[in-house]
Amino acid sequence: MVSLLLPCEDEQWIRMQLLRDPDWFRVHQPEVGGTIYLDMGEMGVEGDAIVEAIGPCPEIEPGEGRVVTATFHHSIGECLELDIEGEDEPLRVTAGHPIWRADRSDSSNDFANSIDCCGDISAAAGEIIELVPQLREFELQLVSMLASAAATVESSVELLNLHPNWIAAGHLQTGDTLSTVNGDARISAIQLDHTPCPVFNIEVQGDHVYRVHCCGILAHNDSGCLNNRNWFIDYGDFDNWGVERGTSDHYGGRPKGVHAFLTPATPLGSGPYEGLIPPGWSNLPSLNRGRGHLLARQLGGSGSEAKNIVALFQNNANTPAMYECENRIAEALGCECIEVRITPVYNPNEGQPTAIRISAVGDRAIFRLNVSIANSASANTPRACKKD
Repeated sequence: MVSLLLPCEDEQWIRMQLLRDPDWFRVHQPEVGGTIYLDMGEMGVEGDAIVEAIGPCPEIEPGEGRVVTATFHHSIGECLELDIEGEDEPLRVTAGHPIWRADRSDSSNDFANSIDCCGDISAAAGEIIELVPQLREFELQLVSMLASAAATVESSVELLNLHPNWIAAGHLQTGDTLSTVNGDARISAIQLDHTPCPVFNIEVQGDHVYRVHCCGILAHNDSGCLNNRNWFIDYGDFDNWGVERGTSDHYGGRPKGVHAFLTPATPLGSGPYEGLIPPGWSNLPSLNRGRGHLLARQLGGSGSEAKNIVALFQNNANTPAMYECENRIAEALGCECIEVRITPVYNPNEGQPTAIRISAVGDRAIFRLNVSIANSASANTPRACKKD
């Protein structure tokens, strides 16, 4: 068993305990104090993790069900509170955590109905997901709990792809029904608790599903992107600035902004194409102007897509201000998926933007960034983008 720490943005972190077979240890060769690169997209974990401790394999508890093979302690997060009809206590869960939404008209619900979950197992898993106060220092015995799971689904990825019943908790609505050990139960209210608090997850052997809460609500251990979402980049459109003035400048207007959902799988973008002449290019000094990406190359942004390129003061707007903010987003991708909106702000009479607004939100509420960068030679790097 190995204990690891993955640093995240703003002094946050993910602490993990992984139960792995000898082959894993031979491949990774962990050493206390060293680092191991982890790529666990399903758990929302990617990056160089610090090895804190290595211990022997604990005794595997006998019994039915599946072994808990890993535990994850996130230093901070935000939880939804789902009030369940007939239950005194709400289910507390992060917005990105998949929950099985019952659908009586869908035969795929046979999967949920096939699970025979014992009350003790449900309570054990529930303690982790619901942040029971007795969880201290996250010193959990990985194999002291057994999580019930169905043996009819070969992999968790296949499960999520085949069954639309898996819904991220943040997409559930009042009135939706959930699968419990006693049948379907209706959500009577949903509230977002904005108070930051530690959040926890477990990895379960095999199908990666288990029951949570005292009523045994069916959940999946995937804590990566909401609803197993894939990355996308939407470069938006041009406004009518060039058309209204009888000029197109190679464009036909000014870029209106980029909307993207970034995951660790988002491919690297490309550098700026020198053949592009963005609006307002001639308004900037020839020795201090650059073709600035709205969505950065390191975040997947294209340098040949005209809708992604604007005229920026190279110093200090493009570098270091934009660059530093882009670095913070790239670093945060190691811990969660990020939704990004980059919007240029324009003076009605000029082709170049007067400022760039960047909004970035992690789908598990670990990372947030909302800044504005002036497009000027004296631009300052926003404090939120500076690395201490």
